[in-house]
Amino acid sequence: MSLVLRLTRKMALALPGNHHPRNRPSSARIRGRPRVLVIGIYMALEPNHSTHLVKEFSSADLVDVEQRWVCMMGQPPSTEVAAVTVRQLTKYVGKWQLVNELIGLEDLDRFDYFMVCDDDILLGPNFVDRFIAEQQSLDFALAQPARTWRSFTDHAIVRRRLFTRARQTNFVEAGPLVSFRRDFLKAVYPFSLESPMGWGYDLTWPIIARELKVPIGIVDGIPVDHSLRTRSALYDMREQINVMATYLSTRSHVSGEEVTRAVRIFR
Repeated sequence: MSLVLRLTRKMALALPGNHHPRNRPSSARIRGRPRVLVIGIYMALEPNHSTHLVKEFSSADLVDVEQRWVCMMGQPPSTEVAAVTVRQLTKYVGKWQLVNELIGLEDLDRFDYFMVCDDDILLGPNFVDRFIAEQQSLDFALAQPARTWRSFTDHAIVRRRLFTRARQTNFVEAGPLVSFRRDFLKAVYPFSLESPMGWGYDLTWPIIARELKVPIGIVDGIPVDHSLRTRSALYDMREQINVMATYLSTRSHVSGEEVTRAVRIFR
């Protein structure tokens, strides 16, 4: 890992809210022993945090984690990543097309939660144990960690709120990390390939959640750092905006005003 990446990780993990739970107790406790499938994609020729992510996901104590990673255009950066890399591609393929294909190989009833993860975030210690405990306790069918103050964001709602445990919201973004409870995944899978990069998905998911009468939200107390690169650094943002507009034109979705509004705040 380069000096820049090491320093970035050190700064991110030193931020409030990223301390080990022994030093900062959580009110949430794991029920049972949840089974979590992590699906991730990493860009091998670009700076990425795949080794850090694979190690952090593997360190879970209170949940059973299985990982399936796709390597795009290059080689795995470490033996740890190679061990959980299930596909290597020589050309760029839309993220959610790959997610569809990997989920299609699984027996969904084997897992309780499904995390889809990009390769450019940093996690705090014991992230999976702590995050799943919160998602369980809050009963969020769809959840994401808030982002630290230094992170790139497209929507202000995803930025971490101080002195806040979590927020039930009308919006959960499709990246850089999103966690689906099994019942909600079954309601939205397979993901539409009309928008293979996922632009617009997160505006339709809240409508589905309302129909199912299940809450969704953002977990503020366990943020992630997303400062390595912007969302559109590897593709044409204008093209994706047009794709999203076409995708949303035939689907019910939340308004911009609804996106910015918290339904309930957990202190």
